[in-house]
Amino acid sequence: MGKDWERFQGVYPALVTPFDVEGRVDEDVLRDLVDWHLKAGVRGSFVCGSTGEGLLLSTEERKRVAEVVVDHLSGRGLCIVHVGHPSSEESTRLARHAEEIGADTTAP
Repeated sequence: MGKDWERFQGVYPALVTPFDVEGRVDEDVLRDLVDWHLKAGVRGSFVCGSTGEGLLLSTEERKRVAEVVVDHLSGRGLCIVHVGHPSSEESTRLARHAEEIGADTTAP
């Protein structure tokens, strides 16, 4: 493991993606989940993986979830964004977006 990866030591739970009664991502509950996990002592969050319903969300929804979490962490923890997708073109878009918003790293 290289020097850069040493900063990723610790626990990074795979966040669930909460939805409101109309089936939209509930951003307020998502922020609350991030806070709850941080208070429990984790080092950051892993978003939009299988637990986070990533492959069931649209690309735009996945981008928004990543934006909310990266912004809400605000240096209090690291963010790993899952960018895997059946389409390599979409996966590339998600990876570029994660980099643009300041995610700490991505995972396929």
